[in-house]
Amino acid sequence: MERYWKLMFTSCLFVFGIGFFYLHDTFAEKELPEYTWEKQKGNEEVLEDVLVQAYIQDGGYIEETIQIAGEKRKYSSQLSFLERLTGAMNNLKIKQLQQEYRGFMRGKEESTYNFYEDERMLAYANVSSEWDSSQFKQSNFALEVETLSKRDDETTSFSIKFPNQDQYDYMIVEEVTVLGDKLHVLIQNDLLVDEESQIEMQLYTIDLTNEKLLSEQRLFSDKEESTKGDREVALLQDADELQASKYIAATVRNLEDDDQKKQLRLFDIKEQVEMPIDVPEKMLEQEVVADMGDETFYFIHEQKGKLSITPYQFAEQQMGDPIEIPISDTIDVKAMKYTKMIQDKLYLLYDTYMGEEANVLETSNNPQMYVIDLKDKALLYEGELTPNNQTAKKAFIMIESMYENEQ
Repeated sequence: MERYWKLMFTSCLFVFGIGFFYLHDTFAEKELPEYTWEKQKGNEEVLEDVLVQAYIQDGGYIEETIQIAGEKRKYSSQLSFLERLTGAMNNLKIKQLQQEYRGFMRGKEESTYNFYEDERMLAYANVSSEWDSSQFKQSNFALEVETLSKRDDETTSFSIKFPNQDQYDYMIVEEVTVLGDKLHVLIQNDLLVDEESQIEMQLYTIDLTNEKLLSEQRLFSDKEESTKGDREVALLQDADELQASKYIAATVRNLEDDDQKKQLRLFDIKEQVEMPIDVPEKMLEQEVVADMGDETFYFIHEQKGKLSITPYQFAEQQMGDPIEIPISDTIDVKAMKYTKMIQDKLYLLYDTYMGEEANVLETSNNPQMYVIDLKDKALLYEGELTPNNQTAKKAFIMIESMYENEQ
C-alpha cells in the first residue's frame, strides 16, 4: 500500500508542477520588466565578470527572478520546465561542475563548501549519519570523501568514522581544501556539553594516500572557559571558494560583554597554529573581505559620500594605505550591501531601495554599483541599475546575491 501512496504522491507532484509551469508561462507572456546599467563613471566592461541575481514582484501573484551580467539578462519565466525543477539559476559554480563532470557530481550536495578544485583534481567531502530513534538524534557519523583525478578520469572514494561519536548531535561541512597529499575539512559540530548546547568548528586532516584521519583540532567555539556567556562565530569566506587556502578566518563576538567587541581570528592550516592579527579595535567593527591567496584582509568603511578600503597583509602584519573612493550622498551606509571579489576587483552593490533615508530624500532608489581595482587603487566603474520600461518602473526589485559570472 505504501508503494501506491508514493506513486500517487509523485504523480500529483508531477501534474502540479506541469500545471504551475504553464500557468507561470501564461503570466510570463506579459511584458517582462527590463533593467539596464546606467554608467556614471568608468568602463562598463567590468560588469561582464559579475552576475547579479534579483527578485522582482509586480504586485501580482507571480514573481520573477532575474540574472544580470553586463548587457545579458536571464529570467526564470524563460527557463524550461526541467531547468526550473533542477534549479538552473541556483549556485552557478555547482551547475558548471555538473556540466563538466556529470558522473562525479551525481548525487552530491549542491554547495561549494563541500568541494575543492585545482588543475589536477576535484575533491568532495560530506558528513553522513543515521537516525537513532532510541536517543532521538543523529548518530554513526562518518566523513565521506571522493576525489576525481582530471589526468586519468579515475575516481577514488572512502569513508572515515569520526572519533568521539557520542558527543555530536549534528555535523556539517563548512570548507574543504587540499594542500599536497592532505585533505583538510572544516566541520561545524553541534554537541551537548554538561546538558548545554554548544557549537564548535573542528578541523580534520586526512591523508589522501593512505585514506586515514591524521588529526582533529578545535578552532572556534561559541563557548569558551575564558569568557562568559555565548559567542557569535562567523567564518570569512575566501574570494575563491574552490581553490586551495592555507588559512581559515572567522570573526568572533562575545555576546555577553557590555561593549560586544569583535575579534578577528586566523588559523594557519599547514602549520596548525593560530596567527596574530594586529589591527586597531575600531577597524574590527568594519566589514572584512578576505583574499587568502594574496594573504590580505580588506576592511571596508563607509561614511556619507565616502568609501574607504584598507588592506592588511596578515602574513607580514602590515597595514596598507587606505583606498579612498567618493560615493553618492544618497547612499544610506546602513543599507544592505553585497560584496564580491573577482580577479583583484572588488564589487560593491548597494541595494539602496532598502535604505532608510531613500524615501525621505526623495532620490533615486536604484541599486548602485561600484567596482574598485584593489591593485591599482582606482575606481573602475560607478553606475546604477535603472528600469528600462513601464513594467520595471512599477515593479519592486530586491537584490538577492552576486556571483562571479562563469558563463
